[in-house]
Amino acid sequence: MTRQVKFLEVQLGSKLDFKDHINQVKRKANIMKCLAGVTWGADLLGLLSIYHAMVRSHIDYAVHLIPGFNRVMLESLQRIQNAGLRIAVGAMRSTPVVALHAEACVLPISYRLQFLTANFVVKPVVALHAEACVLPISYRLQFLTANFVVKHY
Repeated sequence: MTRQVKFLEVQLGSKLDFKDHINQVKRKANIMKCLAGVTWGADLLGLLSIYHAMVRSHIDYAVHLIPGFNRVMLESLQRIQNAGLRIAVGAMRSTPVVALHAEACVLPISYRLQFLTANFVVKPVVALHAEACVLPISYRLQFLTANFVVKHY
């Protein structure tokens, strides 16, 4: 009897707590260590592209499948993101997380998940009323992100 199953690239455990999926994302983030060397390896843009393709895509893809992230899951995903960004940027462990996100131009996980959820909800409404909503995309993004940048660290 298997204790986990892979469904749409998301690892589901027997309790449906998504711990297996988080461990899979962590393993993918650790692969980046092999690609980042001081005298050899990929540069900043290459490692950030690898991070976006291998790590963040798995986090983003599963956000709509997970009914509600609890605080522990968000913290573990945030630690995985911070580790991947530290590898990509070449930052030390003592680098503040705010500086790390600013250097990599990446939102914290909680804000990113809220943005994706809001985008997931708004997109069908905009598609349904496309002729009434002729706002440029920059205005829609400004509206969606207005609530997420208010909190200062």
